[in-house]
Amino acid sequence: MTWQGVLDVVDAIESWIAGQSYWVQVVVLLAVLGPLCWLLAGVIDRMVEAVLAWHSRRDQSAPIGAIAGMMVAPTVFLEPNMMGGILLYAFAGALLGGIDSPGGAVIGGFIVGVLENVVGAYVGTELKLTVALVLIVGVLVVRPSGMFGQVHVNRV
Repeated sequence: MTWQGVLDVVDAIESWIAGQSYWVQVVVLLAVLGPLCWLLAGVIDRMVEAVLAWHSRRDQSAPIGAIAGMMVAPTVFLEPNMMGGILLYAFAGALLGGIDSPGGAVIGGFIVGVLENVVGAYVGTELKLTVALVLIVGVLVVRPSGMFGQVHVNRV
């Protein structure tokens, strides 16, 4: 059967469905779409499992970062450096909590957010990025491993 024959069969089925009553159309579509949705769900499940099995635990940060970028892009002007401030806050939070501690990085992010808003309310909104920079320098001077980070010592 050629492609033209397939298109003729699809066109004939479509015209037959269009000529039927509403309830016949619903029953036919449910009968056809139900198994197709079930097959598609199985394919999607296998794709997600394959992607998650391919990535290690640490490699899942890239898709999460991409999703965060897609969520922020409609609210701000799209430019090459659009995530600069957000990356600075994220780095300050991760450094404050501990680079090797995911839970500490989350707590550090909350602390950076609260501190940034408090300083922005009392000092001024112009210095919001400065808070993150001062926090990065302060953490690197006082405790480079962060609040919940572990110190790794290698003896030579």
